[in-house]
Amino acid sequence: MNLYLDASASVKLFLEETESAAVKASLRDAVLSGGKIFVSTLTVLETRRALLRNQIATKEAARFFQSTDVVAITPLILEQAGTLLPRTLKTLDAIHLATALVLRQAAEIELMAFDRMLLEAGVEAGVRVTSPGL
Repeated sequence: MNLYLDASASVKLFLEETESAAVKASLRDAVLSGGKIFVSTLTVLETRRALLRNQIATKEAARFFQSTDVVAITPLILEQAGTLLPRTLKTLDAIHLATALVLRQAAEIELMAFDRMLLEAGVEAGVRVTSPGL
């Protein structure tokens, strides 16, 4: 299975949280089964900012992101993000969901996140979602 990670998932790889072990195991399983790991340039930025706030070196994160497929935020993604429901979905979460939707056009994808509103919006949009460890 191909996975798309938003920042709420990727941060768990570098900050020890309750779900960290489950996230790492899910990524390992995805790669071992031939899947790819996708992130947005937004995921990279949000993760780096979270690590900076927590005074954690970003070298390990940089190595991780080099091993993933990084998706640029394109005009198509922004266009789609602007129309996603619910209307209360936050802007950055809409960009993450739109990215997953665009990726889904080319391959089977599962959105890994820990933001309840984003997960619910993903389900409404027909995207497979996961929150390992919850």
